[in-house]
Amino acid sequence: MLALKIELELVPEWSNTVERIGGLHGEAVEVGLDGGEVVVRVAVRPEQKEAMLIDVRRCWALFVERRKREGRWR
Repeated sequence: MLALKIELELVPEWSNTVERIGGLHGEAVEVGLDGGEVVVRVAVRPEQKEAMLIDVRRCWALFVERRKREGRWR
């Protein structure tokens, strides 16, 4: 099980993206709250984990780049 914590200010935009990526690579996806963060838990096979993390990193870079262009990055 892989758990990715997402700050509430990035919900739903980033959390939805992580959930979709998890659905592509994992066998099950679960979303919940943990204090001030949303947690996306993905049941991912060990051989799929690296591919999923590569997709998460790539999409994160694009997300940050777009937010910066829009002036919405902190």
